[in-house]
Amino acid sequence: MNSITVRKMTFDFPDDMDMMVIPGDRTASALLIGASLLLPYLEPYLIRTMRKAIPLVEDKKVQEEMKLFCSQEANHFKQHRQVNDILRQYCKDPEALATLEAEMDADYRGWSNNRSLKWNLAYAEGFEAFTCAVSLMGFEMGLLDDATHPLAKVSEWHLMEELEHRTVAFDAYEHAAGGDYLFKSRVALFAQRHFPSYAWRMGKLFLMDEADMAPEYRTAEFQRQVRNRRLKMLAKAPFIALKLYMPGYSPHKLQLPERFAELQAKYS
Repeated sequence: MNSITVRKMTFDFPDDMDMMVIPGDRTASALLIGASLLLPYLEPYLIRTMRKAIPLVEDKKVQEEMKLFCSQEANHFKQHRQVNDILRQYCKDPEALATLEAEMDADYRGWSNNRSLKWNLAYAEGFEAFTCAVSLMGFEMGLLDDATHPLAKVSEWHLMEELEHRTVAFDAYEHAAGGDYLFKSRVALFAQRHFPSYAWRMGKLFLMDEADMAPEYRTAEFQRQVRNRRLKMLAKAPFIALKLYMPGYSPHKLQLPERFAELQAKYS
């Protein structure tokens, strides 16, 4: 039985969402908002790339997983688009946000039209390797465990499915683009600078002022816990990033967190 499941999810998006997605963590909250805002541009690009590559893949199992990947990604960006429509009303500089969104749209449409399929598959693998690593680290650190914000729930479901389809972009590149390691690494390095930088630039436009946080989040003890978690994640990040660029890296070899099966059941 295939482990990639296409889920039709329904989330409640009230009209009065605040900008504190991760309790007490203004920076992580802004990053999640920024990432959500770019996904309706990035994920259709990934789908276009996979659909172009499917006819070039002879392995029927990989073909089927690529199709399921496209279905999952379509569901992701539709949910993020809904929550983004509400989040935009809280943007501190709507004109700047509109400019960034237009830039993202132009990048991804331009690459689909003007870059080689090999380049686009390498970008897709760079993105998917990054999100897989972020998913593993986020679940290990319990980043979303206590979060009740609608975007946190969408993100938890989304990141779980990132782990489900963690091997697809890797296999698509191997089968359809010949598995050129040096080329993939070069493009992946670009990808892993490109989209996080846009996520942060967008997220900063929603960064909550410390004075506007709930009193329980402003205590020295709570903020100490937030800082400690951030430092642990920053300490792990270089080792995780290095692993992605090793010649023997394969998402097939990754060990999934204990909570993975629990999350699959939760969102089924």
